[in-house]
Amino acid sequence: MGYEDRLQPGTEEDSIRSLETHGKTFHSDLFTSLPPEKLTDIHWFNCPACAQLFFTQPRLDHHYDTCDQRKQPPPEEPADDAADNSNIQSDQQTNTNTDTNKTTRLLLLCPPEFKEKLKSLINSGTDIKDINDQVLDWMMETSSNTSGSI
Repeated sequence: MGYEDRLQPGTEEDSIRSLETHGKTFHSDLFTSLPPEKLTDIHWFNCPACAQLFFTQPRLDHHYDTCDQRKQPPPEEPADDAADNSNIQSDQQTNTNTDTNKTTRLLLLCPPEFKEKLKSLINSGTDIKDINDQVLDWMMETSSNTSGSI
C-alpha cells in the first residue's frame, strides 16, 4: 500500500511506541474485544491485572514487573445477590471518569502540553467519552504540528 523505508539505527523503540500509541488510540475497542490468543497471534499482549495493551512481549514483561494492580490482592467475590447489582453499577461506571484504567490510559496517551487541561476535565467530572474525544483531538493536533515541521 506504499513504500516503507528501513528503520534507521536507534529508531526501533520510537517506531514501536508509535505503533503502540496508534493501536491503543484508534483500535483499542477491537483489541480489547479479541481473545488473548488472537492478540498474541498479531504480537499484541494485555496485562491480566490491569488490562493495558502492549505491542510486543518485551514491553508487556517490562510493564508486568512494575504493575501496581498486579501486586494488589484480588477483590473478594460478591455474594450472588450482590453480583447482580455490581454488574449494573460497573456498566454505569464505564461512562464516567471514575474508571481508573481509562483515565490512566488517557493520561499516558495525552500530549504533554495538554496534560493540565486533561486533569481539569477529569477533576470536573466530564464524561469519559467526551474526554477521550478531546484527547484524540489533541493527539491529532499535535501530530499535524509535528508532521508540518519535518
